[in-house]
Order: sequence, then structure tokens, then C-alpha cells
Amino acid sequence: MVLRSVQREWCFPENNSQWKTILQVIIIVTFSLVTMLLVVNADDVGYAERRDDGIFCTLQQNAGIVTSVSLMVNGQSAVSAGKRLVAMENRVDVGLHVNLTEGTPTAPSHQVPTLLEGGYFLGKMGFRTALREGKISLDQVRQEIAAQFEKFHRLLGYHPHHADGHQHIHVLPGVRDVFASELHKHSVHWTRLPIEPHITHACWVSTARRQFYQQITDDARQSLAVFASHGIASTRHFVGMATMGADMLVSRIVSEIRQVSRDPQCTSTPSATIASHEVPCAAAVSPPVRTGESQQESVSPSSSSCTVELMVHPGYALMAGEGGCGQGPDDFAQSADRDHEVSVLCDAELRRQLCDDLQVQLVRWSQLSVTQATMADADPVAAAT
Repeated sequence: MVLRSVQREWCFPENNSQWKTILQVIIIVTFSLVTMLLVVNADDVGYAERRDDGIFCTLQQNAGIVTSVSLMVNGQSAVSAGKRLVAMENRVDVGLHVNLTEGTPTAPSHQVPTLLEGGYFLGKMGFRTALREGKISLDQVRQEIAAQFEKFHRLLGYHPHHADGHQHIHVLPGVRDVFASELHKHSVHWTRLPIEPHITHACWVSTARRQFYQQITDDARQSLAVFASHGIASTRHFVGMATMGADMLVSRIVSEIRQVSRDPQCTSTPSATIASHEVPCAAAVSPPVRTGESQQESVSPSSSSCTVELMVHPGYALMAGEGGCGQGPDDFAQSADRDHEVSVLCDAELRRQLCDDLQVQLVRWSQLSVTQATMADADPVAAAT
């Protein structure tokens, strides 16, 4: 198919066999120069011990493909999860999963009253409605985010490798500015930018969810300049809203990643370097990188790197009243969808197709080093459409 397209474009004669040989060499060389670096990030560690068990399963050597996690510091199992993560040394990157929508706050309740109702956060849609109506104090948002950063440091003894928002609150108007400022203050240089331009074509996702995900994508696009102005980068591409829970299939993940690989920007502009301890395709996590090790091995100067984040939510289903952030588990936490994600992420066929067929390199956030303002100089929506 590729050969035919190039043959028509360049007007090679149909019966000329030499052009086929020449083009095959060109295509092989071109694709060998492209390195797709994939961060697989599991959200919600610290929510409940059984959920954590599922997440840690996807982190095991030769089992899952998860390379990084985001910690909910106000979750029921945050303390035990923190201890387990510290015990893993530097074999997994841990980020802060900023939570402003579920459960109880980390800051004293009297300091963040506009974020609460009856002592609890307002919920995914309640927070968005209150923010839109001007009822949320952004100064209180700052206090709560700062408190979560402080607790993260108490639990793990270091600052997060990255930070993102529970239910994507970090890209909402106003919140994005406060979030970016706090990341800059705590020397966090990576965040998630949930721009999934093809979400409207995910026919297996309900219309209501597609509309909600499209709004998240629009909000994320508006966050580009804000994050860039604070020196905060993200991967060039994001995948994950169309492959959550029961919607996660090996074929869908591979299809989404393959779609990303067709972006011309992934084959034109080097955007990152990778640390010397790559996550090999033979294992989900790399050997430990001791504190203080800063050796960096750049992707070859003649090569290009296409950086992608795959957002996932593995875990084991919870019982009513088990875990959560102070209000018990939500419906998603109690469903079999979390178990399903564990199974998919530990499926050897997924690893084979990503690593062997698509030549993906599994990496952690700390293994990406920005050499230019990733996502600040290009519109990923325009690039992918």
C-alpha cells in the first residue's frame, strides 16, 4: 500500500522493478529512524489496597506494560501504597494525581470551603458546574493542590516525577493556571495533556461520554500555552479515554498507537532524549536507577522520537464501603472493568504487538528529557487530523 502510494505520487512506471527496491530501502530506513516512546501511566494508586494490588500486578517484571503511576494522596491506601512504591526504589515513576472532585480534602476543610459540600468534594460534574458559575475560589484550589504536594513528599520523600488531574480537572479554565504554577514551584516538568482528537469516532463509546471527552480535549488544547509558559511539557500524543474499562481491548490499544504513528510530526522533529536505562520490551520495568544517577543517552541525532502517553486504570474490583477517598468507592471502582484492564495490560499479545510489530519503547516519565517545548510549538489536533 505504501509502495503504491509513493509510486503514484512520484510517477514511477508500473513495470519498473528497480523503483520497488529503492523505495523499500527508503521506507525501511525512514521507519527505523523513528522511535516511539510510550509512557503507560496507571492512575489512582492509593485509592484502595485491592486496587493497588491490581496496579502493582501490571508493574511486575515480565507481566504488565505499566511504567509509571499517579498517586492519590487522599485515598484510603495512600500510606501503604507509598511504602510499596518506595520499596520499588526507582523501578517505577510516581506522579501526583491531583484530586479536587472525590472524597475529603487534604487541606483542613475550613481552608477550602468552596470546594466542599457537607465536608466532601463536589464530584466530577459538581466541581465543573461550580467552577463555571464562579463559585470556586482559585486561591482555595491552590491551597488544596499545595497540601497534596506536601503530603506526597511526606509519603515518598521526594517530589513527583509528573503530575496530572483526577478526572482531568487540571485542564479546566482557571484551574490550569493554578495547577501549572504549583508544578513550576515544585520543579515538576511533566504533565498529561488529554488531547484525543479521534475520540468522536470511537463509536463503541456512548454519545454522552464522547461529548464529555471532546470537552476535555477542547479544554486541554486551551491549556497548551499555559503549561508551556511555565516550562511544563507533555508527551506529543495522548491515548486512553477511548480505551477505558470494558472498552480496553488489545486491538484497540494497538490501533490507537498505530494511528499516532501516522502523525507526520512524529517523523520530523526530535522532541526528547531517553535515559540510558530504557524499559526493554522483555520487561515492564527497567533496572533500578539509583538516586543521583543522571546519565542520559540521547536518541540518535539522526532519529526522531514520537512521545505518547497511554492512560490506564487497572485494579481489582472493590466491595461497597471498601477504599475510596472518604466516601467509599465509586461505581467504576466496584465494577469488573478494573479487573479487565489488568488482564489486557498483562496480555503477552499486547506486548508483542506494541514492541515487536510497532517497535515501541516502553519508558518512564523520568526517562524523557525535553530538548524543546514539547506540545508548545505544535497543535496535536491539527497534526493528527
